[in-house]
Amino acid sequence: MTVRADLSLARKYDIRLQELPLLCRRLLTDLPLERLASAVTLTETEMRAVQAESRVTADTKKRKPGRVSPNTGMAWRAPQL
Repeated sequence: MTVRADLSLARKYDIRLQELPLLCRRLLTDLPLERLASAVTLTETEMRAVQAESRVTADTKKRKPGRVSPNTGMAWRAPQL
């Protein structure tokens, strides 16, 4: 099985090179069997969906940064009053 992906489109949608193999695998597992051929292409529409999905994930992961204790080097948060 071969999956093609346009690297310029991947850059356009901020998809890192190391993420492409997993995206190709996900594409193969999500496609119905009748659409599987000897070659499949990761399209711009699918890359756009990945970008939108990663934005949602990034927005939910945003947190207020904590401080690093100079004594232990561990992060901590000041209590909110």
